[in-house]
This record gives sequence, structure tokens and C-alpha cells, in this order.
Amino acid sequence: MSTSTIVLPERTFTFGERPVRAVVRDGDPWFVAADVAEVLGYTRTSNAMRHVDPEDYLILSSDTVSPGQPEYSLLQLSGVGNLRTTLALVNESGLYSLILRSSRPEARAFKRWVTAEVLPEIRRTGGYGLAVPTTLPEALELAAAQARQLDAARSQLAEAEPKVEAFDAYLDAHGTVAMGAVANMLGVGRTTLFARLRQAGILQRQDNRPYQRHAHHFRVIGHTRPHAYGDRMSYTMRVRPSGVDMIRRILATATATATATATDTTTPEPARPLW
Repeated sequence: MSTSTIVLPERTFTFGERPVRAVVRDGDPWFVAADVAEVLGYTRTSNAMRHVDPEDYLILSSDTVSPGQPEYSLLQLSGVGNLRTTLALVNESGLYSLILRSSRPEARAFKRWVTAEVLPEIRRTGGYGLAVPTTLPEALELAAAQARQLDAARSQLAEAEPKVEAFDAYLDAHGTVAMGAVANMLGVGRTTLFARLRQAGILQRQDNRPYQRHAHHFRVIGHTRPHAYGDRMSYTMRVRPSGVDMIRRILATATATATATATDTTTPEPARPLW
């Protein structure tokens, strides 16, 4: 069977009164970044895209995509004759990054809507990434592939749901999570988490408060404690959803660096004598 790129026609979903357009490219759902950014309260799509890993977004341009290429149809999402100069798309992973970085209260509802309605509907109605069959064996292969994909999608949703519920259970009325809960979710000790964030230049060493440039990812609660030499201040740190995503990236980078260092078997060159 052919493995050429297939772009299925866009689907428009509605969250509240806002449209969210999606397409299927190479077997995976992609979302129009401008639509997602508007729902989640980003002032500019370009600002929102800074929070998405490079492998999780796609920038299409009429300068690089020509008529006849599968991607060309994606540049016409606004209708025939209204060709966009550029169009940014995000995949599922990129979509979740934007959701976690959003400060809007409805971000949680949007997340649930995507996982419970949009993704199941996209997966249910598509034949993803497969060429149109021209023979009976190809048709049977297509049907089997769709069945496998549907089973995999159901398994992924079932696996993700407890994690979503657990994350929501940790949120307080301000939409923030305790540092200990973040450590548990990411599989590290609380002390280790603080140490990693200090090493990364996120938290100050003297009191574990965030530096100003990272303060928007946290909620700092001050407490006054009586002391023999006068009252002293202590602080409780809570993490906003955008901070959870940032911490996840920091830990992933630290783990990758440690793994690369541990597997480096290069033998250092012996020192040469100076005489």
C-alpha cells in the first residue's frame, strides 16, 4: 500500500461559542494553533507557540508549500480563495502544553472537552494515514488497521483519565498544586525537586522562593512565625499548571543529561608530559 502523506479535510468543533479546527495529517490529529490560543486566552499565537516543543508544532507557509502538495489544502482552512500566508498547527502533545500554560479557569473544562469529545470523535470517524484501498486485501488491511487504532485510542484515553482526575484532585481553589504533590506526580522526592529547581535557577537558595522571572508559575503564601528575636517569615510554595509543565521539562532535561553522561564510555586521552 502507498504510504504517501494524506491530509483529511478539516473538522470544526465548537467549545462554547469558539470554533476549534482540526485536521488529520499523517495519521495524527493536528489543531489550528490560533483557535486553541484564542480559547486559552493567549494574546498572540506566536507567544503561545513558545511553550510548545519544536516536534509538537508545524508551521506551513505559502512560500514553501505549492499547489498539488498534500499540505496545500491546510493553508486554505479559511475557505477557497482566502489563502493564508502561514498556518501553525499543534499536535496532541503541543495542545496539552498550551492547556497547562494557560491561566484561564476554563482551561480545565477545555482539557476535558478535548479528551472526552474531540479526540474520540476524530479517531472514530477517520481512516488515518492510509491510502484509499484499491484491492480487497488492501481494504481488509485498512479495516484491520482502523480497528487496531481504535483499540489503541481507547486504551490511551482509559490510561490518561486517572492521571487527569488525580491532577484535578490536587488543585486548590486558586488552581494551584502543592510542591509535594508535584513531586509525587513526577516521580521524584520533594527534597530532590527543590534541589533541581535551585540548580536550574528557578528558586532562590536562601528561602526557596522563585526568582521574579519565574514567579508567574508559582503562588507564594507568606507566613509569620513568632521568634525570640522577632517575627520571622516563612513561605509555602504552590505551583500553577504552567509551572507543572515547566518543572516536567526541567526534570526531563536533567534525566536525559544524566543518562547521556552515564552512558559516555569515551576514554579520556592521557595527559601528555610537559617536557
